[in-house]
This record gives sequence, structure tokens and C-alpha cells, in this order.
Amino acid sequence: MIKKLGDELDLVGWDIKKTLTLLRASNPTLIEWLFSPKVYFVNEEVLTSLQNLALECWQPRALAHHYVSMGFNNYSRFIQEGDSGHKEIKVKKLLYVLRSLLNALYIKEFMQIPPVDFSRMYSELLPASENEWLLEVLSNLIEKKRSLEEGDLIDVDGKLGDWIHSNLDRKKANTIEERPKLDISNFDGLFCRLLGV
Repeated sequence: MIKKLGDELDLVGWDIKKTLTLLRASNPTLIEWLFSPKVYFVNEEVLTSLQNLALECWQPRALAHHYVSMGFNNYSRFIQEGDSGHKEIKVKKLLYVLRSLLNALYIKEFMQIPPVDFSRMYSELLPASENEWLLEVLSNLIEKKRSLEEGDLIDVDGKLGDWIHSNLDRKKANTIEERPKLDISNFDGLFCRLLGV
């Protein structure tokens, strides 16, 4: 469900049945919303119940696959061939790609749901001694995002391009262990509780 409120605010959400179906599938958008530090209005009991269920049921491999697919789709959709023959992309879109790929790596490394805060996530994932170049790239990209015009393109050839391509391989997520699936009765039980049945 999407509801537009004027020019500056869109509300997006799902009914509880759809929410629980997405949660059971480890949908990254829903999981990020559940753990977002930005909350404008909340029913604490409902949010806590959904967060607890998310922590019990999320599947590392499925969530990593979602993130790699998001990275792949964004990269494929937004990469352009520049005048010089180099690959170019808008900074904001490149950050979407990198965030998705880093989230998948975070899951593989820690077997935890990645933090929603991008800076926190990549700081925990990339120890400075091993990935100083990537930390510097991310820091520069975030700064460029603040200073560049929305449509400005940047070059993604070289080391960063190689890193992206090596992490776009969806098969890598297959090496992540799955957790035992939570029984459907857990979802049905929460559905009934939330409806007061």
C-alpha cells in the first residue's frame, strides 16, 4: 500500500498478513524498517512482537541473496558507459549498490542482521588495517553525495569496479548457512494476537 500525502511525504506499508509473509521470507526492506532508528509513530507492542519474530525467523542465506540481487539489479540498471569508455554511475546509486553488497558480506561474516546505519555497518565489517582503501572510498563517496549535483556521474573502473564485480556473484550467498525454519504456527499465533482473535 502506498499513500501520497502532498508533494513531500509518501506512506508505504503492508497489511499484517502481507507483513508476516514478507517477514517469513526475510524481506530486507521489511527487516530494515523494523530495526530503523527513525520511527515517527509506533505501537510499541506490535513493533516489539515483529522485531522479536524477525530475530527468530530471519534466514541468513535468503537475506544475503536479497541484498546481492538488489546490488546486482541496481548496478545493472544504473551503470553507464561514459564518453571516455569508462563505466560511470550516479553517486547515490553507487552507494545503493555498495550498501547492498556490504550488507550481504556483513551477514556472511557475523551471521547477524546488518545494522541499518550504513556507517556503523561498514565500520564494523571493514577493519581499517585490511580494507583501508574501501573505507576511504566509502568516506569519499558519502562526502561527494553531499556536495555533488543529483545527476553527476563518477567513474567506477579500477579497484572499486573489480571489487563490485567480485561481490556481485549471487552464488557466494549459497555458502552461508541457513538456520532451522521457524514453524508457521509462530506467524499464525502473532497474526491472531495482533487481530485480537
